[in-house]
Formats: sequence, C-alpha cells, structure tokens
Amino acid sequence: MQPMSNPVLSGNFIETSTPKPGGCPSTGVVFIHGLGGNSNVYFPLRSAIQSEYPTVSIDLTGLGRSNGTGPQGFGDWIIDVENAIAELGEFESVILVGHSLGTLVARHVAAQEPRVKGMVLFAPIAGPDVSQRPAFAARAATARTHGMVRVAHDFGLAALSQHTLNTRPLAVTLVREFLMGQDADRYAECCVAIGEAGEANPPEAPDCSVILVRGAEDAISTTQEVAACEAALRPAHTETVVLKNVAHWPTVEDPESSIAVLQRFLAETAARTATSTHHVTSGLERH
Repeated sequence: MQPMSNPVLSGNFIETSTPKPGGCPSTGVVFIHGLGGNSNVYFPLRSAIQSEYPTVSIDLTGLGRSNGTGPQGFGDWIIDVENAIAELGEFESVILVGHSLGTLVARHVAAQEPRVKGMVLFAPIAGPDVSQRPAFAARAATARTHGMVRVAHDFGLAALSQHTLNTRPLAVTLVREFLMGQDADRYAECCVAIGEAGEANPPEAPDCSVILVRGAEDAISTTQEVAACEAALRPAHTETVVLKNVAHWPTVEDPESSIAVLQRFLAETAARTATSTHHVTSGLERH
C-alpha cells in the first residue's frame, strides 16, 4: 500500500497510509522522530506494517520538512502528535512509536490520551534534569555558531556505534543527511525546547504496555536513563530490549531488528486486546 502524503498539517509535513482489507483498522500507529531526524527515520518500519495498520508519521515543528519557525516550547510537539492522531481518525486504540526526543513526546501524549494502549520507544530519554540542561544549550550554540555540518559530526556520528561506523556506510550517510538537512536556527530552538522539558506522568490508560529499545553502545539512552523512563511509566507494563552493535539510532543502525521488535509488539498487543475483549464478553454472558 502506497503512503498518502498531506504536505501541511498545521505547518507540519505528514504522511498517512491505510491498511489492506482484513487488517487492523481499529488500531492506529503514530511514528514520532527524534531531534535532528524526520519521519523517514521510520520508513522501513512503516513499510513493514502499513498493510495491516493505519499509520501516520509527522515531521515535528522546527525539524525536517515542517514549515515556519522553530517550536515555542516543548508543548508544541505534543500538539503536533495530537494533530497527527486526529488526522488518523477515530480509533479504539493508538500505538505510539518514538525515537529519542520522540519517546519523551510520546510519553507526554500518553499521559493525557487514554486511547494510547501501547508505545514502542527507541533510544528512550527521560525529561532532562537541571544538570543536563546546559548540554542542550551548548548544542544549540554549536548549531548557531558552526552550522549543521559540525553538529552532524560532533553529535550525529558520535551517537553511532563503532560497528555502524565500520560496516554500515549507508546508515552513517543517512544520519549525516538527517542532521545536515536541518535549518541551524530552528534546530537550535529545538535544543532549547528539549532542555526546558519536564518529565512525563504515567500513561492515562491503565492497560498501556510499553517496550523500550536501547542500543548496547548507546551513551545517551544508557541503562540508567532507561531505568528512569521505566520508573516514570509505572504502573504500565514495561519490557526492555537491548540491540547489539547499536547506539542511539536503532531504526537506522539495525532496521531489521527494529522491525522485528515492532511487529512482535503489535502482535502481542493485538492478542492481549483480543483476550481482554473475550474475557469481558464471557463475563457479561455469565450474568
């Protein structure tokens, strides 16, 4: 099924797709990229599931092909995702798939949207504490002073595993292109917005399930960072998967494993939902 694109949604580039007959039209999957990325970071994953699920991916305000200026604050990205969910239509449940910054945005959305029944969080990050905020200000200054080529080298290539750097030249090229294609001033504004973000509350849906995926060589989404995210997600059910030879860009460095994780999660979520519905129906019949 070919994706359908709508170039502007409140200034944001967006792509949607509809499943083939016999798919899962009652569950929509929303893809949220990270800082310096755009919606194409998920193209292999979307292609793998779009025959079964309605999907939408969006370029967040200030990044990718979105129009206009940078975000006024972190809350702009929450609104972006809410608009993307609305673009999908009316659904019984929504699955959010996030990368890095997108994982924090996803968790904020899930905290106020009860239809979010699951999240797949690649390279998850927690809301920055006071000690981490200067690092985002420093990255913003690098973008404004030295431009995005410097950012791509200092922060993009540095966030890839040695295995990726040695054996996956197209992945390295793609990460460079993601970052070098950003507007430096808008990227800097995004860095400031992340630095001012707060931690998210737990998901609103009591039956929300979350899988957290980190690269074994990720120096940003560390074991401690993932543990902090898991603690913030409770009482949601969580599972952590670690991918070998991967750092901070799992869907680019190892798309095959990333696809497998997403497909397994969707299958398990569908089975759990079907079991829950059966139990409710059975209980009603007994009465």
